[in-house]
Amino acid sequence: MSVICENLLDHKYKKCSKRLVSCPITGCDMELGIPFLSLHLEDIHGPVEDIFQALITTFPPDPPARQAPEFMDPIETKQNRNGNYARLGSTGKFYCGASLGFSCHCCNGLCGPTNGCNCAACYELDLKSRQLPPGYYVNKSGAVCRKGTIVRSKLYCGRKVMQVNRRCDGWCGDDNGPECGECTLMHLQIQTCYREFCSEEDWEEWAEIRDRGRGNNCRQQ
Repeated sequence: MSVICENLLDHKYKKCSKRLVSCPITGCDMELGIPFLSLHLEDIHGPVEDIFQALITTFPPDPPARQAPEFMDPIETKQNRNGNYARLGSTGKFYCGASLGFSCHCCNGLCGPTNGCNCAACYELDLKSRQLPPGYYVNKSGAVCRKGTIVRSKLYCGRKVMQVNRRCDGWCGDDNGPECGECTLMHLQIQTCYREFCSEEDWEEWAEIRDRGRGNNCRQQ
């Protein structure tokens, strides 16, 4: 049988059943084979509780296997939490065709069916199907957005969707500068009709910014 050199040390000190191991009891320098370890512990050290703890220290259990996140097919028809079936629209967002349940002042009050704002139950599908972490959102056009790392009071999707002028290079962020119309709307909605999906970190930071703004307005008056 051949042993690969790079695995030799691992075999000698971790896998070989005939390797010598040190007694795990503090102050004992005895080294002996694995079959004799329990006899040594019982005869020399005892009691049973200390022996058991020593064996656990010497041979710790394997760590539990890391579970992969549950996969959700991002394109199949899904049933939202309200029991309505939702499908992808032209924006890549999910729509069920039911009432939005809130007034967005930009759509006809319905969830899709092909574009525009979606109800909270379908918006939840947008986030889950993309497996987005807290602090990432999906705006009206279906683009993923998050707050800037420099200008933290705005959301940015990083797309080049704006007109180039002296104040803007045409890109929505991704760290500072103007935000596109869809991200401006998303910033409002995530604090109102989609409040349940706003991360606590973003909510607290934006609340602090709002409080500072109200304080400045009072001083100006």
